[in-house]
Amino acid sequence: MSLQLIVLLCIVFLSFDSKARVLVFSGIAESENSVISERVLREAYATIGIDIRVEFYPGKRALMMSGAGRVDGELFRIGNLQSQYPDLIQVPTSINL
Repeated sequence: MSLQLIVLLCIVFLSFDSKARVLVFSGIAESENSVISERVLREAYATIGIDIRVEFYPGKRALMMSGAGRVDGELFRIGNLQSQYPDLIQVPTSINL
């Protein structure tokens, strides 16, 4: 099964204070893909003035955290999880494929 990058941008701009623009992403602990994705997202969001914070969890817990809305998104995820998590929107991008 190939990994596809999933960037979940659950940004509700009205809820952001102009002084505090921080998005929280979950990442899979001890994953090289998490390291790569964090670097890319950190740099990309910095260009638009948004900081990111990454919280690392085991794979299933990372998915549960984003599915429950406890984080703004995931650094990456394998594909075809929409049936189990219909509220999560997969945004396929080839950052670390």
